[in-house]
Amino acid sequence: MKKAIKIMVVSVTMVFFLTSLSIFAGAMEYGDNIVSDHYYADLIFGDVNSDGRLDIRDVVRIKKAAAGLDTEINMQAIGKTDSDTITSDDLAMLTLLLIYN
Repeated sequence: MKKAIKIMVVSVTMVFFLTSLSIFAGAMEYGDNIVSDHYYADLIFGDVNSDGRLDIRDVVRIKKAAAGLDTEINMQAIGKTDSDTITSDDLAMLTLLLIYN
């Protein structure tokens, strides 16, 4: 009985998590990107190299910036200002966004 309850709780948690990600990904698909309470019509959230799509090149660029290398990135695409720094949290967020998008 305890095992069945544990499985049910894990299942419900996963459904909630995946539903949240799909809602977020659906908003991005249609261009409804809201960054820092401003609407950017041509901005794709996570597209730090500004090539018009979110792909592995964006993750590589964020990884270089998080490592401290001098890399040009679009900070608005990850909801930061030019004075903010890139951290490993930004890398993790972008990697998850790419996986679930």
